[in-house]
Amino acid sequence: MPDFFQFKQFTIHQDRCAMKVGTDGVLLGAWAEGGKHILDIGTGTGLIALMLAQRYPDAEITGVELDEQAALQAQENVVGSPFAHQVTINNAPIQRFSHQPLLHGRFSSIVSNPPFYHSLKSKSHERTLARHTESLTFTELFQCVSLLLAPDGCFSAVIPTEQMDSFLAEACIKGLFVSRLIKVKTVETKPAKRCLLAFSKQRPPHFTEEEEATIRDALGQYTAWYLQLTGDFYLK
Repeated sequence: MPDFFQFKQFTIHQDRCAMKVGTDGVLLGAWAEGGKHILDIGTGTGLIALMLAQRYPDAEITGVELDEQAALQAQENVVGSPFAHQVTINNAPIQRFSHQPLLHGRFSSIVSNPPFYHSLKSKSHERTLARHTESLTFTELFQCVSLLLAPDGCFSAVIPTEQMDSFLAEACIKGLFVSRLIKVKTVETKPAKRCLLAFSKQRPPHFTEEEEATIRDALGQYTAWYLQLTGDFYLK
């Protein structure tokens, strides 16, 4: 069977990528704040980069991907999309990329669906790199974000709820403040499984309250919140 995912304005081929199109990536791509220059750390298939290109037609997006085959496939997905003029894919670890000179200065927006597992490694080396923190720890991620984010920029991420405290701790150490936080439930009757988080280098003027959102209602139908968030991307 063809291994691809069709969105309204682009197609994501994913046969050479360890991490396939999933809810986390779609949520982040539809929710994250954009800017003139956007960096997608761990771009994988290029999904989030392309979603942001669709949402912000004047933006220049850079996707950085450690795995060579994933980076090649992301590049192919970009070239096959209407947004090829906006998106550039780099095959490099973000730790190295963060020390390269930038022609435009720092990024106004950084996004990442980062690796978060500490154990339960996959038999696939590529999937392990994509999912496990040995390739990019939270400490390393925030070090890179601190270097690359503009003073008035925004860093957005999606992580499992059980990792939220350690993620917030690393952000605090690097002087980043939470500006938005949504705990997302798959269904109303279950605890939130993932968190959408946005950070800035400026302390928010008001306390950031936690919000909650749900993907499916009690009948298994998508909620109005999720349909509104993702409606520009999913086919009917």
